Amino acid sequence: MIACHGVWVVAMAQRVNDGIWIASLDRHRHGPGGPFRWCSSYEQGRAGAELWVARHEVRLREDVAKIREYRDAIAENRLLRDSLKPPFEWME
Repeated sequence: MIACHGVWVVAMAQRVNDGIWIASLDRHRHGPGGPFRWCSSYEQGRAGAELWVARHEVRLREDVAKIREYRDAIAENRLLRDSLKPPFEWME
């Protein structure tokens, strides 16, 4: 997993049935079960994920800032949960 301020942006998992590694990129945008990429090995998947994060760092930091802002607003006033739109649809 690669996270920024507690927000997962990449998650890697190994499938139980065949042992193949997969990487969920933009996990913060799509949530669990979102799009993923096959990895030829854990090491290759990790290296690819790190390169991907480096290429998209500016956008990822902007996305994480939106999520943190939303979470902070909800933490301050739970009643906003009904009226404040989350930054990404899967968070509803």
